Amino acid sequence: MARVLRRLRPEALGVQELGSLWRPPGKGPGMCRGRWPNQSMFRGDGVAKNLQPWSFAAPSPHSFDRPLSGWGPSPFEPKTKPPDEYCLSLGKITDVLRSDYPDFFARAPDFSIYDEALTLQLRKPWDEPKQLAGCLSTYETCLTWIRALSKRVIHDGLVECQVCDGRPYGFDLRVHWTCQGQLRLGYRSFKISAISLYEMRKQENLAADSQQLAWRIHKHVIDVTEIRPCCLRQTLMNGFEELEMEPAP
Repeated sequence: MARVLRRLRPEALGVQELGSLWRPPGKGPGMCRGRWPNQSMFRGDGVAKNLQPWSFAAPSPHSFDRPLSGWGPSPFEPKTKPPDEYCLSLGKITDVLRSDYPDFFARAPDFSIYDEALTLQLRKPWDEPKQLAGCLSTYETCLTWIRALSKRVIHDGLVECQVCDGRPYGFDLRVHWTCQGQLRLGYRSFKISAISLYEMRKQENLAADSQQLAWRIHKHVIDVTEIRPCCLRQTLMNGFEELEMEPAP
C-alpha cells in the first residue's frame, strides 16, 4: 500500500507542472486556478492525510479592494481632492451649452457663462477671420438679431450639438452643432454644420461668497464646415461681408 501511495506523490505524477500551467476557460491569472496537493499533505512515511485530488482556490475578498493595474484608483477609495474652480466652471458651462443649443429657436441663451470682454469671431469659410463682437453686450445683440432673423426665414428649425474637449485644438471646449429645417421662401430644406470653439478665462476680483462662475467664456470662434444649398451659402457669406465688424478692445 505504501508503494502505491509513493507513486501518487506530485513529483511522480508531474502534477506541479500541470497545476502551474492549467487555467480555467475564460479566466485570467489568479482568478480561479486549480491546485494540486503539495508535500504538506504527506507524512514522512508516504501515507497521505486528507488527500483531495483536486480543489479550487477562491480569490481573497480583500483582493478586489486593491486598484487594478492600469485601471486607475479603486472606486471604493474616497476622493480626497475636491474639484477646483476651473473644473466646476467647466462642468457648469458644459451643461448650459448642451441646453442652449437645442433651445436656440425657443428662448434666449444663458449669458451668465460669458465674460464681459467676450469676443465672437468667424473664421471658416472666409479667407480672413471676421470679428462680430468685442464685448458681451454686442454679443447679446448679435445673437438676438440672428435669432429674430432665423424665426422669420426658417420653419421647423432644429439644432443638435455635441460638446467635446477642446484642448487638442487649443481651446477649453469644442461644440459640433448642426442647424436644419425648411426655408419659408420656397420651402426648401437646408442644413448648416459648424464647430464652435470656446476659450475660458479666470475672473478677477470675485467675492468669496459670490455665486458667479470663477471661469467664464472669453472667446467664441465659429468654423462653418457645411452650408446647403449652395445658394444659401453665398447669401450668408455676402450678408456677413456687409456687417460692421467691431474691433477687439
